[in-house]
Amino acid sequence: MEEKRDIFRLLFDQAPDAIMLIDWPAKIFINCNKASETLFEKSKDELIGQQISSIFNTKDAEYYIDLFNENIESFGSFNNEVKISVNSGGTKTLHVTALKTFIDDIPIVQSIYRDISEKAVESEKRLLKTKLEGIFEMAGGVLNEMIQPLQVIYGYSEALSKDIDNEDPNFKRVMSIIQQVDKLKNLMAMIQNISKYETKMYFGKKIIDIGKSSKGALAGDL
Repeated sequence: MEEKRDIFRLLFDQAPDAIMLIDWPAKIFINCNKASETLFEKSKDELIGQQISSIFNTKDAEYYIDLFNENIESFGSFNNEVKISVNSGGTKTLHVTALKTFIDDIPIVQSIYRDISEKAVESEKRLLKTKLEGIFEMAGGVLNEMIQPLQVIYGYSEALSKDIDNEDPNFKRVMSIIQQVDKLKNLMAMIQNISKYETKMYFGKKIIDIGKSSKGALAGDL
């Protein structure tokens, strides 16, 4: 029996993935392997005895902790991705699986953490590429529909400005139309030159920042 326990301890300690045992009633870590120290950039002494909230330490910590607790209480397991901050100052994306079991009638949660940061970065790149493709398609359609009406407005406004005396009150109105059309031409050129995905907040919503997303070229003639 003792030999089997030694084998189990060795497998536990040498496992490539970080493994941490949680005293579920107390919500504290009671054991961890060497991979945990590497992953969380903390010594075993720094990890053991800490609340599970100590590793869910990003701005979304409360969400992750509630999700973890809810899944363990309701289903006895957890399987999700989380982000954590580490001592080196960076963040890591982890795939976390956990299962509740009982040892001497005490509920213990075995949690396994795998670093998937590189995969998460690749996934974000693919998502960004998809967003950009959607933006390019939308921009092309918008520009195609806007060019002809703007050409007509600009042409008539130019003709009117030549036919109206400078002292006529309507002259300023016509010139204002021409100025606004020029602004639209510049905006269309910026949309045409979008090369990256940048956003800004607008009345509480995230929208694309055309200025930052564009190469910044100004419009020529339509």
